[in-house]
Amino acid sequence: MTLPIHTKTLRPTALAVLLIASQVLVAHASTVRYYDAQHVPSPQAVAAILSQPTAGQRMKMRGGRPLDEPAAQVPMDGGRDLNPDAAAGEQALSASAQAAVQQWNQRFAPASVPATQAEPPTSLAVAVTFANDSAALMPEAAASLDAIADGMRLAGYDRVYVIEGHTSRPGSWAHNMKLSAERAQSVKRYLVQRRGIPAAALRTVGLGPRALLNPRDPAAAENRRVQFRAA
Repeated sequence: MTLPIHTKTLRPTALAVLLIASQVLVAHASTVRYYDAQHVPSPQAVAAILSQPTAGQRMKMRGGRPLDEPAAQVPMDGGRDLNPDAAAGEQALSASAQAAVQQWNQRFAPASVPATQAEPPTSLAVAVTFANDSAALMPEAAASLDAIADGMRLAGYDRVYVIEGHTSRPGSWAHNMKLSAERAQSVKRYLVQRRGIPAAALRTVGLGPRALLNPRDPAAAENRRVQFRAA
C-alpha cells in the first residue's frame, strides 16, 4: 500500500532526500534518439551514437567522462532525444511526492544538489515500417535502414551492434515477444544481404513491450520500433 506524503509535515531533510532521489533517476537514465516515420537518421548521427562508450567503458567513468574515450558529439538532425527511464521514474513518484520536491525547490533552492546535464544518446530507435502484424519489411523502411548501414560503416566494426525489436503493450505478451524477435531478425537480414554489413557485427534480440519508449502511453506509436546500440 502506498502512503500519501504530506508536504507540510516533511522536514527539510526528508524533502532533500526526495529531491536527490528524483534527480538520481534522471542522472542515471539513458537517452534514446528517436526517428518517426517522417524522419531519416543521418549516417553521421548514427555513427556518433553507436560510437558512444560501451557499458564496460562507462564503469571507468570519472567526472562525467570515460577515462579512455571522450563522449562523441551527436549531430542534430530530425530525431528527438527521449529518456524513457526518466519518464518511468517520474511516473513512479506520487503526485504528493512531486509536490514535496517542488516545495523544497521553491523554499530552499539548494546549491548543494548538482544540476543534471543532458546525456548524449547511447542508442537510436527508428519507426521501421513492417506489414501489419508481420516481420515483412515495407519498401519505405529502406531509407532509414540504408542510413543506419552507412552509419555502422562509419563507426567501424570494432564492436558488436545490437538490433532490438520492440512492440507496444496491446496484444498478448507471447505474440509480441515473438513478433519483436522476428522483426529484429528481418532487419538484420536486410543489413547483411542488401547493405553488406558483416553478420558477425550484428546481434538481435526481441524485447516485445518490456522496454517502452513512452511508458506514459503503452499504446503509443513510438513504442513500436527497432532500436540500435553498441553491445
